[in-house]
Amino acid sequence: IGLANFFFKLATKTDFKSISPIKAIKSSKVPMLLLHGSKDEFIPPIHSQKLYDACPSTKEIYISKNPAKHAESYFMNRTEYAEIVKNFVLKVMEDSKK
Repeated sequence: IGLANFFFKLATKTDFKSISPIKAIKSSKVPMLLLHGSKDEFIPPIHSQKLYDACPSTKEIYISKNPAKHAESYFMNRTEYAEIVKNFVLKVMEDSKK
């Protein structure tokens, strides 16, 4: 992470510590689908819940029932995950027609 932050700072003139997803999402006007592994130790699921709670736009959250770790939700729950994504996209498309 330190190396990634170094290059990020070179490219953007800011670092990871100055980024606040909660502040950013509060002004969101686009639909959000938050997908998270229930056993993610790198970024705990509570972070997705906090983003969900702060988001004012159309939103859904999926926290895998299987013990998925970081970036494993799809691989451990392919059918359910794909269905959730498909349904969210269809809902957003339908809402945009209104």
